Amino acid sequence: MLFDARFNATQISAIHQALVHAQERSGSAWTLEWLILPQMVDATAAALRLAAELAGNIRRWALRKLSSTSWCLSRSDRSGAD
Repeated sequence: MLFDARFNATQISAIHQALVHAQERSGSAWTLEWLILPQMVDATAAALRLAAELAGNIRRWALRKLSSTSWCLSRSDRSGAD
């Protein structure tokens, strides 16, 4: 995910270079922009997919921890009542 962020950060300079134009946008600026933009979109999509997977893993881990903790608490409550 960090790689994707750094990759996009370096591609921003190329996008800025494509925005530099004189009177009208030249064909080379459009070409440069459309060579870089799909790569940036792909990198962003990959980072978002990984972030969603990480968030899902954290939630599952927290639920698993919570359920195991409540099981331990309910078990200790029963043993104290004996």
